Amino acid sequence: MIDGRKIRILRENAGLSTVAFAEKVTTSQSMVVQIEKGYKSPGSLLLKRIADFFGMKVDEFYV
Repeated sequence: MIDGRKIRILRENAGLSTVAFAEKVTTSQSMVVQIEKGYKSPGSLLLKRIADFFGMKVDEFYV
């Protein structure tokens, strides 16, 4: 399972709104919110874009 709270904390620490972050990782603002709240899990490609954006490895987002 993906830790959406970790993504939210990283996004907020980067000073990005959900809209701005969604644009950076090429997804919708709605998807970002759902991931952060734990309602949905990102697909492998989206998770890779998120990890790359933060300079992290994909496996660092799993709980």
